[in-house]
Amino acid sequence: MRTGIFQIVASAAVVVYATLAGMSGLDRIAATRAVPSAPTGWAYDSNASQNAAKIAVRTRDWTAAKRFADQALLADPVSESRIGLIGLVRLAANDEAGAKAAFLVSARRGWRDVPTHLYWLHQSVALGDMNFAGMQGDALLRGQADEDVRARVIDDLLQYQEGRDALVPRLRANPPWAIPFASGIGIERASIDKLAGRAEVIARAGPGLFNCGDTAYLINRLMDAAVVEEAQKLHAVSCPQASYPLNDPNFVFLATAGPSSELDWLAHLDGDVEISPVFDPAGHKQKIPTLHLLVSRASTTLVLSQPVILPKGTYRISWKMPDTDPSNVPALAVNLDCDSDLANAAPGTAVPGQPDRYAATFRFDGSCPGPTLGFWLSPGKEVNLAQVRLMRLEAGAP
Repeated sequence: MRTGIFQIVASAAVVVYATLAGMSGLDRIAATRAVPSAPTGWAYDSNASQNAAKIAVRTRDWTAAKRFADQALLADPVSESRIGLIGLVRLAANDEAGAKAAFLVSARRGWRDVPTHLYWLHQSVALGDMNFAGMQGDALLRGQADEDVRARVIDDLLQYQEGRDALVPRLRANPPWAIPFASGIGIERASIDKLAGRAEVIARAGPGLFNCGDTAYLINRLMDAAVVEEAQKLHAVSCPQASYPLNDPNFVFLATAGPSSELDWLAHLDGDVEISPVFDPAGHKQKIPTLHLLVSRASTTLVLSQPVILPKGTYRISWKMPDTDPSNVPALAVNLDCDSDLANAAPGTAVPGQPDRYAATFRFDGSCPGPTLGFWLSPGKEVNLAQVRLMRLEAGAP
């Protein structure tokens, strides 16, 4: 475990320093810009020597890194970054005691050094002190660390339940890294278990921190990997209009903002499909939206769909078709299946005692975790659609 910690910290520090190239011609400039001709080995070469050490770290020339780090420390012996660099070089040389001594000193200087944070974060993980590891992770994520380092910090904490526990209250405080945690840092290349860990932390942090747009990419990645329960929990906590088993049944969110994630209605719009809100006689959008649907191509077309997360069983889908020509009602059909197949779609039958409401019943066999509920429309038939409902009638057989 200790060797692994050393390797992780050293590798992460290499990433931190990888964007720094060369040293400046004057040490004062070298604090912010480095060129290869920077002089080292003189009395006031602290920044130049540190930059030279960083280049040596990047190229893994640990002998040169130690020499330049020693020079930097001699020129500025109270700087936490110089002391942290000494710790990093000792760590790379497997000098455990020397590295710990250096990082103890740099930590006392104010926790502004990234390698120092990384060292104590991983020491805390190794000792099982996830609360302190969470504190270090929070500090790193709030700072200016390279995104690769920030992603590594998140992944290290997510791999343990205690680490996820430590992240929850810190995320609940809505720190500057909250939105990147949900939508940016490392998500594209993160493993599915780490994505599920993020979803768990966000769901446990509670509502009000994020909106649908913030979590849409993470939800989509989870759905694509069939991690549907975690995707649904994440959707529920970040999307105020969320409802289950059918989300946004009255099209309020679709009519105002459009789809955000794969758990929202998807309008299959193109040049041959028209979906538009119906206005009241005064020209205002209706409080409970009604959608006007029209297909102008030659074939029956999927116009609206939404994945729904259901156990196997028998379900009834119902919907209203206000102000629709009765002869056009059979042109609208609905499906509930894993393949979104027109062959499985069926038109609705009138619901007694409920004007303009139609329903169809389906048996879902549980062969996929997220079947699609979709509406199909025949060409040339104008219909209105509103207030979709999904109800489970009976459970599937064990």
